[in-house]
Amino acid sequence: MKLLVELDCVDDNWLSSTKILLESLKPAMAEGRIMLVRLGKYGGAENKTIKKLAHIRIKPSKGAAFFAQETLTVWLASDSQSKNAQKMLPFGWAIIEINPQGDNRALKAWCEKNHSSLNRIKQVHQKWEQDRFHEIEQQQAQLKKEQEAEQQRKKEEEDRIAKELAQKQEQQAKRAAMSEGTLCVDNIKLLFENFTYNLRNQSENDAKFSELKEALIVAQQFSLNEKQIVVNELAYKKLAAIAKGLLVGNKEKEIKSLLQQLREA
Repeated sequence: MKLLVELDCVDDNWLSSTKILLESLKPAMAEGRIMLVRLGKYGGAENKTIKKLAHIRIKPSKGAAFFAQETLTVWLASDSQSKNAQKMLPFGWAIIEINPQGDNRALKAWCEKNHSSLNRIKQVHQKWEQDRFHEIEQQQAQLKKEQEAEQQRKKEEEDRIAKELAQKQEQQAKRAAMSEGTLCVDNIKLLFENFTYNLRNQSENDAKFSELKEALIVAQQFSLNEKQIVVNELAYKKLAAIAKGLLVGNKEKEIKSLLQQLREA
């Protein structure tokens, strides 16, 4: 109690009424009819020692450990999270009455006097519970929102995959129904669909040209009607536009020669 007075951070009304209570309980304590005990996990060594026989090991954050008869920590509760909170209260203490014959007047008076403090603590606790309830509600709402967004994303992804598959199947069916000439034209257009001519990438340029040249060589074996489809759909100017700058120099001459052969067949 002396230490609490020195700290000057405990509720004055509580301190005054508690002093009166403890003074009035001294005779009963001396007779062994009442005990003041320390409860809870924050009791530390105090709830495991006997007065005058305590030998508590103190380990400071800096320096060597030492032994004392009392702990150096005072545990106080506050309805404020501020480091400068006032009107704090000790917690974890209880009074045990052995075979009481009736109400303890001093204890009853103390309870009545501190009723407002208890109500304030109760209100703080209720507010905490309400805030916690709202926090959980918000967390659940956010979780639900995220789950719904994820479900929507999965649905959109599934729809996209299904659409792409349907388009692919449609394209495959369409290509399966194409004649040789039409299929040849379609293959050449697909060959250059995502192509960009780059002087620094001659390996890709040469690969594209080789595939184009091979397709036109194969077309030489088509029927007259199929050859005409290739020639009409891939006149040199159209083909040069599709090839995006690839057909220059000898490449231009070779392709023009192959197209001429298709026309003359």
